[in-house]
Amino acid sequence: MYLSLLFWFGLILPGYMVIRHIVPGQLRCGLPGAIALSWLAMMAILSPVSILCYVFGAPLWIFSGACLLAVIASVVVMFRRRWWGQLGGLLAAAACIELVIVLADLFLGAWIGAFFGGDALVHLARIRYLLDHCVLSNVDPFIAQPHFFPIYHTNLLHALYAAASQLTGIDPYSVWFVSLAWGKLLIVCGAYYLAWRIFDHPWAGWIAAIFVVAARGTVTFTIYPNQLAPFWLLPVMFGVAIGAVREGFDRWTVVLLAAGSLVLGQLHGLYVIFAIMLLGPVLVVVAMLRFSRSRPDRVHALLAVLVLATGLPFVVITQWKTVSPPLPEKVDGSLVRVTANDPASGFIPAGDRWLLRDPKVVAESIGGLPGVMILCAAVLLGITGPRRLEVLLMLGIVAPGAAVMFIPPVCAFLLERAGEGWILQRLDVVFQIGLCVIAGPAVGLSLHTWMPHRAIRVGFVALVLLLAGCLSGGADAWTWREVYTVAKSPYAARTSAPRAVIMIREFLAEHMPPGSVVLTSPVMGMQLVQAYDCHIVASISASNGVPDMQERLRDLMRMLAGDTPWEERRRLLHKYEARHFFPHETPIEWTVGHVEAHWLMRPFILARLKLD
Repeated sequence: MYLSLLFWFGLILPGYMVIRHIVPGQLRCGLPGAIALSWLAMMAILSPVSILCYVFGAPLWIFSGACLLAVIASVVVMFRRRWWGQLGGLLAAAACIELVIVLADLFLGAWIGAFFGGDALVHLARIRYLLDHCVLSNVDPFIAQPHFFPIYHTNLLHALYAAASQLTGIDPYSVWFVSLAWGKLLIVCGAYYLAWRIFDHPWAGWIAAIFVVAARGTVTFTIYPNQLAPFWLLPVMFGVAIGAVREGFDRWTVVLLAAGSLVLGQLHGLYVIFAIMLLGPVLVVVAMLRFSRSRPDRVHALLAVLVLATGLPFVVITQWKTVSPPLPEKVDGSLVRVTANDPASGFIPAGDRWLLRDPKVVAESIGGLPGVMILCAAVLLGITGPRRLEVLLMLGIVAPGAAVMFIPPVCAFLLERAGEGWILQRLDVVFQIGLCVIAGPAVGLSLHTWMPHRAIRVGFVALVLLLAGCLSGGADAWTWREVYTVAKSPYAARTSAPRAVIMIREFLAEHMPPGSVVLTSPVMGMQLVQAYDCHIVASISASNGVPDMQERLRDLMRMLAGDTPWEERRRLLHKYEARHFFPHETPIEWTVGHVEAHWLMRPFILARLKLD
């Protein structure tokens, strides 16, 4: 399975060639920054191919071939132009203890593997569907009748995973498992690039990278779109914009920001909105100042604002194709009051009419009171140092997020418009990014002149690891103790998740034709579709393009209930063309006399029902 890592790391080369050709000055950032930019360039290059393949339902091999062709072409060009020496110099310049720590974290990621629960069920079901049907399609994999899949439609990440599996011949579950190393690399490189842009010093970038290793290294779902978008792509876009403010806007600044928005739209559309919300105000102010002073780059500064909307069409399509579920019952005509009554929402009342984000919850996302104190102290150091403009620009990027969460009328209004609290909860990420790229670098650079010996700087890196490790993770992340426990487990225990999915797949493939509809619990149904080309009556996540989902859920509960009369159950089974039953925490007594055949492979049971 580890062979599939060659796919992810090999795709760095075409992106590097593009960056090397169009904006060679960006490579001053060093190896991690070059990797962050190279992956942005590579995804932007593949975007037209991916979009067209999704729109026309083209064969998967076209997209896979484009990936392979890009790698081959980049190798040929590098040989012909003799750029290997320059790439080698970039690698040699990165040789340091910080790189060793980053590589150790990548190895650990590939060793313990990626998370297989939660949203992974949806992503792997989509990837499996693309592979089984050998086309790039936006069809919902869970429901037998064709419905548009609006939440992750035209998803570039799903296409890349399917291509990786097709090109390497490795099952998608093993590809997913080891790709955690690739996800870790991207978020580390994103933080490095932004810190380098703010402080203009490679050591600042390395400190930010180490901070991310310690603070985010326990997260095993880094490869989710909702992790890569905010922790890799947003920092890269922030860094490009901050660098342009000091060095001047040009066409390549505009192109990079447009590419970032385009790729964001194909990862997770919500973060296109966040990019506009967070970067837009800063860039508007900068563009106005450029025009007022007749600066030569004023037009490009204005274009930089406009191209942030490049990814908006994906958001529009999502909204257009999504069937909105019924909103919670309103209290006194206000949805925000319902949110306030939910203690798990993370919002608290502010007077009789408004809400704001609970400051305690936000503080916990960056390590509680210690994290807040470290961030405040680092900001004070930053704004009194030589890079005060860049630190202030970063604060300007954070400010709209803080305003949305902590100004009660704004927070209440947007909650009412969004309809769901989790959308605004995701804005916590801007504080997490700020902590990673400002805290360690600001302190480290202020002490840099007092640390002439490398050994002293290594000690500071160890201190950053220790402090950031204390701020690590979040509610859904492992602790470092849990990571260590998994890492020292035998191979069979560590790889149990992908092997379990493959076992279910083989069992279903042996006894059930592709495309069959299975009656099972909603939770188990998600796992079955993740593993095999089958369908279920109703899904509990992501099938937002199915208009009758509420009716399907009610009918499913009736079919699974033990006291439902057989005639009614049979009518519903015919309605949804369900011929197979996979019991999971559901009564099976009603199957007596109604089973045509059954198969057992502990703990799995599959039955074919008699419907006549």
